[in-house]
Order: sequence, then C-alpha cells, then structure tokens
Amino acid sequence: MDKKVGLLIIYGPQTNARKRMLWDELGYLIRSETEVIWIVLGDFNVVRSKEERKGSHFDSNEASDYNDFISSSGLYDIQFAGRRFTRFSKDGLQMSKLDRILVTSSFFNFWKDPFVQVLHRSISDHCPILLKVDEINFGPSPFRVFDSGFKNADFHNLIVSSWNSFSFIGSADFKLKEKLKALKQAMKTWARQENEKNSRRSKEIDKALFEWDLKAEPGVMTEVDVAKREDLIFESLQLELLKKMDLK
Repeated sequence: MDKKVGLLIIYGPQTNARKRMLWDELGYLIRSETEVIWIVLGDFNVVRSKEERKGSHFDSNEASDYNDFISSSGLYDIQFAGRRFTRFSKDGLQMSKLDRILVTSSFFNFWKDPFVQVLHRSISDHCPILLKVDEINFGPSPFRVFDSGFKNADFHNLIVSSWNSFSFIGSADFKLKEKLKALKQAMKTWARQENEKNSRRSKEIDKALFEWDLKAEPGVMTEVDVAKREDLIFESLQLELLKKMDLK
C-alpha cells in the first residue's frame, strides 16, 4: 500500500480547557495532512453522549466540544462489538465509554467492515480495545527460549532429563546437532503446554472478572464478591509477571 498511515495514541487530559486545546491541536494536524490515513485511538477521558456514562456526572458542554472535534476533523467512530462500557471504577458503581478508535474516511478504502472488539479488562480499570481488520499472515514464529522458563523448576529438570535421555549414533558433531534438535523440540513442547495451562487459567480468571463486571453494572454486588475479585487480581498479576519477563 503506497499510502501514509498516521497513528495518534491519546490519553485525554482532565480539565475541559485542556481537552479543548487538545481537540484544536489534533484537528489542525489531521486537516492539514489530508493525504494521511489517520487512526486516532486511546483513552479520550470524555464521552459522546449521556448514554455512555453510568453512575457519574455527564458534562454536555464537554461532550459537545468532543463531538465537534470528531465532525470537523472528518473522523468516523468505529463501531464497537461486545461491551457497552470500557472503564469501570473499583467498586463497580461508575462506568463509562472513554476508550474508542476514530479514523478518517480514507481508512475504509483499504480495510472493509472494520470493528472494535472490547476485550476483558482483567485487573485494569479499563477494557483493552482491539481494531479488527483484514487478517495478515506473518508466517511461522521462530524458536525462542524465554526468561520465565528459568524461574520454573520443571523447566530445568526437563533440560537435564531430556539431554541425558537422547542418544544418537554417528560423528561427534552429528550427535551434538541431533541432541540439540531433540532438546529444542522437547523445550517447544513443554513451553506450549505451559503456555496453554497459564492461558487457560488466565481465561478462567478473566471470565470470573467479566462476570463480576456484569453483576456490577446493575449494582448487584456483595463484600464477598469484592474480596474474591481481589484474590483473582493477585493471581492474575502473578501470571502477568511471567508475560512481562518474556517481553523483556
């Protein structure tokens, strides 16, 4: 695609005055670079209508400024799929749709029928949002050994036992090559099984937290519910720590 794409990631300010300054700055940039496909996304810290807030004050002037910015900049609000709100207070009494993805009309010339998927928020007070477009195949992923494995005693035992169990006939360099190849396969199998186990548990936790949010929306909660959620958040943080180690 011989086209420039501009990605603007937003974290909206708190005050109305600073919001208006941000809308003016963004609007000027977008209108002055008409050849760019603009994608504006993030936590705008403002809603477009009263229906996008629950349990908190709705500022009509703030919403009007926001809607004027979207209209005057030629931006389109990508349709959501899934959740109604993207931000929840800790007690579940306040909810709002602060996160969204806006694009210019030229976006639709290259990606048809896009939509925003609202994911489970897990331990955060915001739900992640995902822009879904055409699938792109980057090919098979390369072999990697991640730091999180070395924190697991089973991983160390796997390496020792696997290395000692493999035996091949041939020259020294051939035997070394085959032992490394077999060890690599054993490590890949172990890592896949470990990731699947952690992923299943993460999904179980996310499902439980999602059900908590559903109870929170109509205001049906107990102190026991809140305590259970704190326990799930702690467990989720431990799983998240392993992911962060791998990202490092």
